[in-house]
Amino acid sequence: MLRITVVCCLLASLVCGQEFITVQGGNGAPGGTDANITFLPGPFAAPFTVADYAAAVVGAPAEIIPNGSFGWGSPLSNNPLAMWISTTQSGVQPSGLYAVPFTVNSSVIGLATLSVNLLVDDFLGDATNVGVAVNGIPLPGTNTSTPGSWVNETALTNLDISSLVTTGQNYLYLYGNNTGGPGGVNFSADITVFSTAEYQVNQPGASMDIDGLTSGPSGPVYASRCVGQAVTLTFSSTNSGMPFEIGILTGDPLVPASGGGMVLADGQIVNVSLTAPSITFLNNLGWTSPFPAPSFQQIVSIGAATTTSAQTAIIAPAQPSGLFLSAPNVLDTSAAQTLVLLLPDDGNAQVVLANTPLCHTGGVSFYGTTYNDLYVGSNGDVTFTAGSSDFTATSGEWQTQMPRIGIASDLEPNNYGTVDVTIAGPVVQVNYTNITEWGTGGLGVSSWTVEFNGALAPVGITGFTTDGTWGATPCVGGASLGAGGTHPALISFDTMAGTGLQANASATDSIIDENTLGMLINTTGWTDFLLPLGDGSAYIVN
Repeated sequence: MLRITVVCCLLASLVCGQEFITVQGGNGAPGGTDANITFLPGPFAAPFTVADYAAAVVGAPAEIIPNGSFGWGSPLSNNPLAMWISTTQSGVQPSGLYAVPFTVNSSVIGLATLSVNLLVDDFLGDATNVGVAVNGIPLPGTNTSTPGSWVNETALTNLDISSLVTTGQNYLYLYGNNTGGPGGVNFSADITVFSTAEYQVNQPGASMDIDGLTSGPSGPVYASRCVGQAVTLTFSSTNSGMPFEIGILTGDPLVPASGGGMVLADGQIVNVSLTAPSITFLNNLGWTSPFPAPSFQQIVSIGAATTTSAQTAIIAPAQPSGLFLSAPNVLDTSAAQTLVLLLPDDGNAQVVLANTPLCHTGGVSFYGTTYNDLYVGSNGDVTFTAGSSDFTATSGEWQTQMPRIGIASDLEPNNYGTVDVTIAGPVVQVNYTNITEWGTGGLGVSSWTVEFNGALAPVGITGFTTDGTWGATPCVGGASLGAGGTHPALISFDTMAGTGLQANASATDSIIDENTLGMLINTTGWTDFLLPLGDGSAYIVN
């Protein structure tokens, strides 16, 4: 267990102590047992009890598994020295509730946070028990659900555990849920303890929030919204009628207590930087405007891509500092218009284009119909009206089911490559990047973009590449209105590449290429399949 203690001066008379603790799996030699971590073996059919957590503490030591075993990924990005642990060295390794001890030396705990990077086979937690607990108290939202998490690292960041840790001995618990075959966990966890909170929290004397969101001592009230999207600010105070002020930052960050925030005599924290270039005050620091009511609301919207932060202060003569402070609030309208999708094997995700972070209100047009949402499939196609999870790509499905466009096959985006949706002005792109043929261990690396309102055409597939290692898994590509369309004979993109604009008999016609023996044939090096009118009336292959 690694420990670093830092003492930093916040103000002339105030001191902030910080304690950093790191715990990891693999405290010993590969093939041996872990000197620090013990476990209670599963399976677990009922919710964990106090007795279960206690049994994990006095259980057998965890086994350290050599890195690279069972196809498991390593090392972790934040700690390459961490190693896999399990309940046994080989065979079917039962699920385990792992107990990880750590010691807090700080006598005063104002704030404590937990961040964990991990790989796990198969999952962290299940439907009955959550994946992470501290001192026997489960932390909601710490389960993993995406297959392939033994090679795709998961990060749980800045979990607030202030009320759960105590001075002295503490325990972090990880529930590694194995659903069959090998199972284990590779983790590195950072516990940060501050003697004071980092951010002011709302209180009866002064409260401010965005759309009802809350915060804790580890961070502000935070809302990410689209440019121009309206939000509701709610203010309340038991000191209505007293003068108040709101400090506002535009583009400048808030400051935590340990990073320049002003800690007042009664422990309240001013998190808006009073020296920031953009600082403004609602009432010009006159301190004559009374807080108008015990509670009131204000609807606001920000018309530019930026971050706007604010904190309310209300005169309170009985307070040592003379003030009540609200929690700081951040309204972020600067988020990049990219949505990274964590797709499961053989699944899909509905994407509502107007939602944050895409904020695209124009929809997309496909075969003459405008859609405000689309379904991005794990297996390479973008569909409308419903999602597809089928991994057996056939032209018959494309002709009889929902509208779709893309290059479909049995793919493995849960383990290799990325899938995202990106907005650039009017252009909507669904990017399949370095996706692989399923079950090949990373072969058949291929990329393409399904594009709407693009520079080349209203609808198309652009930037297609494949590395030549694809095997025999069938592929289907093109565009189709599905059951509502008409379906002429299949074509070959490879044959039609470079032949110019090709006209069809009907705007409802599908244009489909199929290879039942492998990847779409590409001896000509074609990269783009374009629908210049956005429907089946014509197409170009370049």
